[in-house]
Amino acid sequence: MTLLMPSSEDQSVAAAGAAQLQSLTPVDNIELSFVVAGERQTLNLPPVAFKMLVEVMTHLARGNAVTVAPVHMELTTQQAADILGVSRPFLVKQLEEGKIPFRRPHNHRRVRLQDLLEFKERENSLRQKALDELTALTEDMGLYD
Repeated sequence: MTLLMPSSEDQSVAAAGAAQLQSLTPVDNIELSFVVAGERQTLNLPPVAFKMLVEVMTHLARGNAVTVAPVHMELTTQQAADILGVSRPFLVKQLEEGKIPFRRPHNHRRVRLQDLLEFKERENSLRQKALDELTALTEDMGLYD
């Protein structure tokens, strides 16, 4: 999995491209036209690829690194920990507690990207619910205006 960091020039170009793409309404058949070495090329894109292109350009414009990986891809525990922004020991604890499915070929744990992203979504939902409950309690107690 290669991580690509945008330069400041990349960010400027991506911002203009993202704005242009976001102003379009995708339809069933999308044709993308571009010029390479003075030669015009046309590429047909399915709507899902168009949405992904908009998303990638938006992230690049913000200076975020972008990587594309299939959801069935298997990650090492260090790669998985990096994606979650946690330590490897913390991730291994989550695996051993059964919170994230994994397999262990040849004494090394492997985590499917899809399982990791589902775990992240569940944890984010739980965190948001706890924050909402805390906010409601604070308002009920009159501590928040």
